[in-house]
Amino acid sequence: MNEPKSDGASRAEYGSRFAMFSAAVGAVGAALFAFAPMAPFSQIDLIEQLLVLGPFVGIPLGLSIVSHGSVGVRDRRALAWLVRAQPVLALTVVASVLAPRGPTALALTVPWLLFCGAASLLGAYRAIQRFRATQSLRDPRFALDVALLYLTVGGIWNTFARGGIRPLGFDDAIVRLTAVHFHFAGWVAPVFAARVAIALESPRASERARRAAAVVLAVVILGPALVATGITISQVTSTRIVELVAAVILAAALLVLGGLTMSLARLELRSSAARGLLNASSATLGLTMALAVAYAWSRVTHGSWPTIPFMARYHGVFNAVGYALFGLAGWVIEDAKRAAAE
Repeated sequence: MNEPKSDGASRAEYGSRFAMFSAAVGAVGAALFAFAPMAPFSQIDLIEQLLVLGPFVGIPLGLSIVSHGSVGVRDRRALAWLVRAQPVLALTVVASVLAPRGPTALALTVPWLLFCGAASLLGAYRAIQRFRATQSLRDPRFALDVALLYLTVGGIWNTFARGGIRPLGFDDAIVRLTAVHFHFAGWVAPVFAARVAIALESPRASERARRAAAVVLAVVILGPALVATGITISQVTSTRIVELVAAVILAAALLVLGGLTMSLARLELRSSAARGLLNASSATLGLTMALAVAYAWSRVTHGSWPTIPFMARYHGVFNAVGYALFGLAGWVIEDAKRAAAE
């Protein structure tokens, strides 16, 4: 006889289903937002289209996956509330994008910033509870908690972008692309690394693969902070070698993660659709990481290529859609397949 599910487990399952439904509806809304020929939608540029895609699609899919790192009933309830609030608050992101940049647009970002802050508080709570229970930082599920912390970075830079604020004199496009980055790869990479490391806890996994996953996990967690430090040093001092080194280290870690994901997809995944999506997501890293390193190299050498518009069109689109959304969809489909089989 099947045991009845606890209130927390039921909430987590409901929240996961609702998040997937929200992402599906959000994908339709984001498509209309991007391709509607009527004003004011036709005035929205590529960076803003990508920004809207994150709260509409990427965030709910990611929350569905993050739910698997729960530490108890309390955080499941909090996550369920976040999942319910997400679709409504995502609309405020659209409103802020449609408003002229300035005080009004900035004010419209505040609800989404509060949402991101609440998600980060949940991540911090989970991390503290996890550490209290294990007295160790070796559990790969910590990366799911860190992913939630990175959402606030995206929310803050979105507020800067819509308010026309340029901290440290960063170019306007850089400010906007940073907001996009932390709504996609910046918080999704720790989620993917955690899922791979958790899967490699299986007795069938090789010790070599587990060690590689552990190193990747550490780099992916610390990598965005390292890259941000390098970029800040570059902006303040014009010394750009730290930025290049950070970009190379993070790119290498993500390429290893892509290889581990492909191997895992071939050997462990039950869903052929998930396998295809995760393989496509991992393959995308070849292009996006090459462009990231090329851009960092051009900053050191003062080269003229790749330009920021080029990076937005190719690195940004392939990172957001190819890497992040394909990968998120793959893991969500695999989770649904496993849940149906249990």
